[in-house]
Amino acid sequence: MLAVRGPLGELAALIHRSKLPVVLANRNGPDQGVLSGSPEAIAEASDACRRCGYAVKRLAVGGAFHSPLMRGAGDLF
Repeated sequence: MLAVRGPLGELAALIHRSKLPVVLANRNGPDQGVLSGSPEAIAEASDACRRCGYAVKRLAVGGAFHSPLMRGAGDLF
């Protein structure tokens, strides 16, 4: 996962425009969100966000439980 400091509207547009394989899994405030995706997707998103001037921080968690990436996990529990 990746914490990103930047306007959420612009971040969502970047994800869509760049076809980044991540989801905006958490909206912490108007200028800070958290992206969720595979490790490769997070690395790609991190690079794209930095190029746009956004501050980023990798988070030491495997995935956002409230994102579509974890949809199938419920069956295990």
